Amino acid sequence: MKPETKQQQQANAELVKTTKAAVEALLKAAQEGDVEGLREKLKENGPKKLARYKDAHGRNALHFAAHRGQAKMCSAILDLNHALVHAMDSEGSTPLILAAGSNADGAAETVDVLLQRKSEANACDNNGVSALQRAAGANNCKAIDSLCAKGAVVDFQAKSTGTALHWAAGEGHTEALEVLLKHGANPNAENEMGLAPIILAAASGSGTSVAALATAGANVLSSLPGGLTVLHMCAEMPDDTQARLAASALLSTADGKSCLTKESDDGALPIKLAADVGNATTVELLSQHMPDDFDAPAVVATKKASPEQGAASTSQRSAGTSAEALQRAEIARSKGNAFFREQKYLEAAEAYGEGITANSENYLLWGNRAACYLKLKKYELALSDCNEALRIKPDWKKGHYRAGKALSAMESYEDAACAYYEALKLGDPDGRLAELFKDAVRRGKKKHQRENENNGSTTL
Repeated sequence: MKPETKQQQQANAELVKTTKAAVEALLKAAQEGDVEGLREKLKENGPKKLARYKDAHGRNALHFAAHRGQAKMCSAILDLNHALVHAMDSEGSTPLILAAGSNADGAAETVDVLLQRKSEANACDNNGVSALQRAAGANNCKAIDSLCAKGAVVDFQAKSTGTALHWAAGEGHTEALEVLLKHGANPNAENEMGLAPIILAAASGSGTSVAALATAGANVLSSLPGGLTVLHMCAEMPDDTQARLAASALLSTADGKSCLTKESDDGALPIKLAADVGNATTVELLSQHMPDDFDAPAVVATKKASPEQGAASTSQRSAGTSAEALQRAEIARSKGNAFFREQKYLEAAEAYGEGITANSENYLLWGNRAACYLKLKKYELALSDCNEALRIKPDWKKGHYRAGKALSAMESYEDAACAYYEALKLGDPDGRLAELFKDAVRRGKKKHQRENENNGSTTL
């Protein structure tokens, strides 16, 4: 075989360039919902181009349109090539799976279009995750209804992340959780690690989700290693309002009340944990249900005097933090939480800063401000606040996780992997931290490869 001439090489390079531009233009039209533009680009060999033109992840125009919630575009594409409804990308995701997990405005309508075109409701990606689980994780309630109506198995278990109810609970999506329960989801289904949805709901900090599951008959005696019951976990939720709401629902059951006097393996009662993080109204609620001979003020005071605890520890008091200052800090934290829920991240950061000024030894204030800075894309400030939070509480999982997010955004992938690994060691019930860790390692390797390639290309 004769080697290519320089002219042939140039012609081939130009063809590659032209084809790449055509692929990008087609995929862009699909994700933007430009139906007329797409049809114009498909005047010749339209069906074949739709099947052949893909990005580096094996996603075709239908994948792009579905992920962006472009229902009309999906219909137009399927009119030209219906077989694409079953197409999978390199991760095994069908257009339906991408649409179900999308937060785009038209995601639910797109799910309906794909189901009407006979997309398989129970298809799974390479990780064994179905469209129903993606919809639950995205709080896409209408999509959940549509998928269940088309025969989606409501209690289907993914390889390691559990059922759709686990996904909704882990994200604190109460609305999706309630829709799944309406469709008969089992509130006591356990994932591969033996964890029930109510445990993940408590870990997410969503009191409303815990309450919904408790009302639906979830086992409130579920616990984590170390003797931490659901009530223990709810007592130390970052938001006092959510903690109290969850505790109130749990205490409406006999099993929930029995957890009031259960100590964790390190001797902590739920009321002590609530006091540690400054959840004053939750402490008040729990004390009202404690046995008559229980001395709540003494226990709370003892816990606050422990040098290893958070919000009102001896180290804080020795630094001159008065009860008045602690109260100011807690008021600032509540104000910051309210701003954060309203997505007013700058105002929330300022509120948490006021709390830090009053009480610089409260790790939650540093951690919450770090969360704001992540939202504001101020990654160096986020990392700095995470480091302060971890100085105070080295075993705080969210602190390591947020540090990993900041480092990853700064493209410090090796350090991000280390941060995710520290969080991973503290528990990973749904496998997400393991995925983030592996992704950081993967990105770090790619970054090194690019750097080596660039160094090689500039070397004479």
